[in-house]
Amino acid sequence: HYLGDKSFSCTYLLTEKQAKKQTLADKERKLFLKNLSFSTNEHTVKAYFERFGAVERVTINRNLDETSKGSGFVLFEEPAAARSLLKHKST
Repeated sequence: HYLGDKSFSCTYLLTEKQAKKQTLADKERKLFLKNLSFSTNEHTVKAYFERFGAVERVTINRNLDETSKGSGFVLFEEPAAARSLLKHKST
């Protein structure tokens, strides 16, 4: 493949079998966040969710101008942390 005058290659990061396993694991660890304050940032979200378990990654969905769309994702290291969060009632 070429992009401009530079060549590059494309491969799957994971085999199909690995991707299916990873997808199932992510479904148990990854939660969608909605109605976030537009001023919320990744650090604030991570600090909040670390009360429930180790956080691997936080993603805030952003517009082209980098302003928040008010939604995002949190990916916990372990599925038990996500389950704990979902059982917890916000006060």
